[in-house]
Amino acid sequence: MKRWMRSPLMTMAVIVCVWEGIALAHLFPATLFPGVGTVLKSLVKLSVEGALIGRITYSIGIVLLSMAMSMFAAGILLWLSTRYESMARQIGYLEAIFNPLPGMAVLPLVILWVGVTRRGMLLIMMHAMVWPIWAQLHVRFGALKQTYAAFMKAYAVTGLRAGYHIYFRGAVGDLLSSVKTAWSRGWRALISIEMVFGMVGSHTGLGWLIYERRMYMDTAGLYGVLLIIALIGVATEQGLRAIEARVCR
Repeated sequence: MKRWMRSPLMTMAVIVCVWEGIALAHLFPATLFPGVGTVLKSLVKLSVEGALIGRITYSIGIVLLSMAMSMFAAGILLWLSTRYESMARQIGYLEAIFNPLPGMAVLPLVILWVGVTRRGMLLIMMHAMVWPIWAQLHVRFGALKQTYAAFMKAYAVTGLRAGYHIYFRGAVGDLLSSVKTAWSRGWRALISIEMVFGMVGSHTGLGWLIYERRMYMDTAGLYGVLLIIALIGVATEQGLRAIEARVCR
């Protein structure tokens, strides 16, 4: 199969063609299933009005901040669980308790503690992101430790050398995979929170923009915002693949 046929742009082109075909066939009312041109015009209008770029920047910034905080917290948990066996069991119990809980399930408690604030939003997003990162890396680090235990002992590979050459290089694929999972869970948490509770402070993101478009019955704008979120996801996927290819070669 040719390389251009495996490109995400090819997949999106097929989706656009199918979408436009359904719209032209008038299988659904135009207000419910607008054509691609109508969706793009709505996106241009939102951009000109200043309702799109700022919200994209805000949402990406919040997700990146929560991702950085989650990776830091997961790193601490990972260090504790690899260094102390008893801590590994206790953190494993916590992961089994909290990981299945969706962000919306703990949202009422967070509102009671810190209110409907940006700090509460970050707490919920960290709850969604930390556990998949820790769980996947903990399993991978345990496997690497068993595989290379004799090697590290024979060649006295410890400290930073072991951390980089054994654990980081050996787990970079799992690290990027866990980041991918955490990124998607963070986005879902952000969009859900904003759609349910609206703006936090004086700033709003793409979730609130979706809610606004629904309130104003702007179906084309709603689809346009969903398209933006999908494009951000595709760009993130391609970026992580490029990083993995560069680091692992």
